[in-house]
Amino acid sequence: MATSITYQSNSELASNGNAGIKEKAGQYARTMAEEQKLKLAKKMDILAAAIAETAGQLKTQDDGQQVSGYLISVSDSMERASGYLRKNTIEDLYEAAINQIRSRPALVLGGALITGYILARLMKNTKKA
Repeated sequence: MATSITYQSNSELASNGNAGIKEKAGQYARTMAEEQKLKLAKKMDILAAAIAETAGQLKTQDDGQQVSGYLISVSDSMERASGYLRKNTIEDLYEAAINQIRSRPALVLGGALITGYILARLMKNTKKA
């Protein structure tokens, strides 16, 4: 009977030590995710600027007016998304994603299927090359 009490207290000690490790690992993961989020936002800004510049160049051409409008819309959307990433924490982004999934499960499932199909085609084409 004394053995089970010793075993239980050893188990409790191990779980208490693991809690500290889990907390540190979680904090490290959050920090890395925040850094990557900011890097993504910066890259989105660069890409949005390049798209806007291309739209400006196409606007001067007769046949580029309609495409220019679409590109400006894409550039504006990317800038808004970049700003959204900058002003929200990882936890906020996670909650927003969960809320979208709950409010529109069919849309999320359809998007996942389309994404999976596209990735499968890309991988198939990559193997052939």
